[in-house]
Amino acid sequence: MNIIASTVMNDPRPGNSGGDYHQYTRPDYFVSQFSFFDHFSTVHETLIGEYAHVQPNSRTLAGTDWNAPKLEYPVWIGTVSEAIFLIGVERNTDHIIGASFAPLLQNINSYKWSVRFHVSIPLYRILLIFTSLI
Repeated sequence: MNIIASTVMNDPRPGNSGGDYHQYTRPDYFVSQFSFFDHFSTVHETLIGEYAHVQPNSRTLAGTDWNAPKLEYPVWIGTVSEAIFLIGVERNTDHIIGASFAPLLQNINSYKWSVRFHVSIPLYRILLIFTSLI
């Protein structure tokens, strides 16, 4: 059995345990993360448990401002940025064991996301392209 920690930032990790990476950010920041996994340890696998663009770009290359409003619907620039991020993930499948869009599962009686946000037709089409290449 392999254990997956709730973070990837704690190194060294014991044994062959893996890490769970979450990324909620802006489109420009996703693009800047293209080579993020290129130098990750191949000893410890990583699961990208959640990823999503949640805010529009800012004037600087900045991560998410959780005090600012979040997008109600996905936008094309965000979908393209997620695709660029996923191409970087695909280059590292020797130590990335999977990725899932956030929110993959959602309790409709208790949530922090816009219910409509997870219905991303553009991202669904991008993911179909990725799965057709397997």
